[in-house]
Amino acid sequence: MNIHENENARSIGSRLGILATTLKPITVALWILILGSLFTIEAAFIDRDYWWLGGIFGIILGYGFGIYLASVFGLVIEWMQQVLGFPR
Repeated sequence: MNIHENENARSIGSRLGILATTLKPITVALWILILGSLFTIEAAFIDRDYWWLGGIFGIILGYGFGIYLASVFGLVIEWMQQVLGFPR
């Protein structure tokens, strides 16, 4: 491996680290919004008085699913860093 390729791999590895830290809150917020709004609308169709219960349930599920997906994305990014030889 040339010196230029090693520097390029380190640059890519550091950018992947920044991506991993940025991706977690974005993924969690996105899934909270998606599932929160979806369950709110579904609960409003079922019972108009208790639509907020569906929203709370959707927010809780969105948070859990978002954390799960963010950790999977983090594992994949960490794997890519290790393939490049860049320690985390």
